[in-house]
Amino acid sequence: MSTTTTAVDTADARISATRTPLSAIKKQVKVEWVEITPAMATALLDANSHNRRLREAVADGYARDMAADRWDVNGETVKVCADGRLIDGQHRLEAIEITGIAAVCLLVTGLPIEAQRTTDIGARRSYADTLRWQDVKNGDAVSAIVRRVTLWNAGYRTKTGSYKVTDPEMDATFAAVPGVTEAADFGVTHATGAGIPPAQLGFAYWLFAGIDAEPANWFMQRIADGAGLQLGHPALVFRDRLRREREALRGRGNLSPDLILALLIKAWNSYRAGDSITKLQLPTGGLTAETFPTPR
Repeated sequence: MSTTTTAVDTADARISATRTPLSAIKKQVKVEWVEITPAMATALLDANSHNRRLREAVADGYARDMAADRWDVNGETVKVCADGRLIDGQHRLEAIEITGIAAVCLLVTGLPIEAQRTTDIGARRSYADTLRWQDVKNGDAVSAIVRRVTLWNAGYRTKTGSYKVTDPEMDATFAAVPGVTEAADFGVTHATGAGIPPAQLGFAYWLFAGIDAEPANWFMQRIADGAGLQLGHPALVFRDRLRREREALRGRGNLSPDLILALLIKAWNSYRAGDSITKLQLPTGGLTAETFPTPR
């Protein structure tokens, strides 16, 4: 008996009777590069009877990448069971259907039914992981700021969960938008003094520095240290408001990032206008895309 046959038999012996033997899997599984057309995507999606719920924001993100020619062939597979059932790739196929653009995918067919149990259960690589591989300093903060910059530039001010930012979009932002790494460095350095998470502080720094760098640096330094501020200064009023908001929580959760940013923008606008203020007033009825303050 050959060594190869013995190895297969030994592997099969470790697989329970409820799972397809490895020898059978090797015979029935086929792997090939396929240009999946919109019609093929529709046919595969029609066989999507036992998959997880479609997340439209994910499919929309893939569609944006395909339409912008940012879709890379990376070896991730579209998986189909031996009975024709789709078990992995529905969001990519949905994007092909949405855009009407064919995409080259690695198609795996003939998989055993039980393969679905272990599909997509690993830890997803984050964009921060990608930045760390590139030796980018403060990768977590840079990643979060890049995401927020991408959303901001796409017109999203609040309730950003409906827009799933993709890694190619993050790459495009990181490559095209200046000042992100400097903003992250500021956020990480001054987060404790400001009482604001690094990425949130860094994003505000990036936002204001893009309007006027020198005043932005001074203003954000005062947000962090409160040094030399007179009564009525917008930075001091912001620091007091943030302290009261935090005290009101009594340790139950964190302050809303939207709240922090909106208050920071209001304080910045007052500082830029040279105003002395007593309070920072947010829009009646809460923050929406229409009422979110715009930095000036």
